[in-house]
Amino acid sequence: MMKPLPKFDHYGLGYPEQFLISMFGTFFYVVSFLSAGSCLMKYTKLSQCQSYKVSSLIVSSLQATMASVAALIVIFSCYDDILRHQHPLINLYTAFSMPYFAYDVWSMYYYYEQPGTFSHKLCGFLKTNGLMIAHHLFIASTGVLVILNWRHGIGDVIVAFFFFHEFSTPFVCVRNILSILKMKDTTTYSVNGILMILAFFYLSNCCLSLHVLPL
Repeated sequence: MMKPLPKFDHYGLGYPEQFLISMFGTFFYVVSFLSAGSCLMKYTKLSQCQSYKVSSLIVSSLQATMASVAALIVIFSCYDDILRHQHPLINLYTAFSMPYFAYDVWSMYYYYEQPGTFSHKLCGFLKTNGLMIAHHLFIASTGVLVILNWRHGIGDVIVAFFFFHEFSTPFVCVRNILSILKMKDTTTYSVNGILMILAFFYLSNCCLSLHVLPL
């Protein structure tokens, strides 16, 4: 017989907790981006735009790695019920990563190069990155609201599988970094490409396994 759905989220976060964790996430992403960009400008021959673009990719890789690790912890902690199993890490990491999407838009604008006035640069940025901005705004608003406030503790493991979609992102970021460093003809670039393809296949198999886990 199917178990009754829980009426309360045992690991829910109140709005003050969500705010504090999100502020810490904002600080973490912004400081990591500015620190890495500053170090790259100081110790490499990359231009300012290239340095902060690489810095943005490093932070994206870091965020994707943390999301994947959090997802694996939640998935492997579930043994019998993917719908009703609850884990505190889902809400904690969602609140922490919520500002990432706003940060990512800001970081892209930070290193965006467009001659002319502020309005010309802003219009050019919105035109070039409009789809990405819309995606980030949707995830940061609707997606996060659903995970933190509207699920009532249902489907933590399913949310973890969505987090695990970030598993291949570090390989994509490394590919872009190597391209900026003009290392497309190196063995490192080729090996990373193979790992990226394997990561996509592994991710697909993990997502398919969701259908065979017990509800």
